[in-house]
Amino acid sequence: MRLAVVGWAGDSGVGRELIDAVRNLPVSCAFILDNPNKPTRKDLLVGTPSYFAQPANLDKQMELFIECHRLAPFKPRGVDVDVVLDLMIHDLDVILSLVKSPVKSVSAVGTPVLTKVVDIANARVEFESGTIANITASRVSQSATRKFRVFQQKQYLSIDFGTGEVNLTTKTGEWKDDSIPLEFDAWSLEKADALLAETKAFVNAVKTGGPVVVSGEDGLVAMRLAIQIQRDIYSRLEKFS
Repeated sequence: MRLAVVGWAGDSGVGRELIDAVRNLPVSCAFILDNPNKPTRKDLLVGTPSYFAQPANLDKQMELFIECHRLAPFKPRGVDVDVVLDLMIHDLDVILSLVKSPVKSVSAVGTPVLTKVVDIANARVEFESGTIANITASRVSQSATRKFRVFQQKQYLSIDFGTGEVNLTTKTGEWKDDSIPLEFDAWSLEKADALLAETKAFVNAVKTGGPVVVSGEDGLVAMRLAIQIQRDIYSRLEKFS
């Protein structure tokens, strides 16, 4: 997980808890900047690049089901953390940006394969709203896959973050005889540097004092969910040891 954190003296409890999480977990980078000229400001900007790569084509409907697959061949980079913090955290960040509801329950399973920590994992997250998310992450797969699917009552969106292909199916009416009221759209995401967009958002928040794209509270919720998934995985593994 890559975090960009900007803070000032007197940060809130949320800011301190997030920064503590950054220090205690091996995230890849964190920046804490003190600005004595703005002692009352308490902004934190947190983001993963996937947040800045998602399309904004979904209707404002309740998400019924979200399915994510983030699979990658094994690479020595990042093996000091498990696959939840290495890969799954990116999809958790995107899911939480879509589902504006507290987490109700988590059921997760995973196992080490090549390292001493979990290399492949699956989590089923249910929200208070009724939305269910099924997330699979692996860093020991033969090929790379990054697919994100969202099911709503009248829409189905499929995104392939690897190829940039997006497919959207929308229900436009009621089914009658030979009329199938489904509209199909397909397009490709514009090639852009999500990491650059994230950094620009960070710099813009510092320069203008405007609202942050992903707040400290957002980052903390994602981190808490990742830790909850980890705990369920490792407690389940203990039953098999």
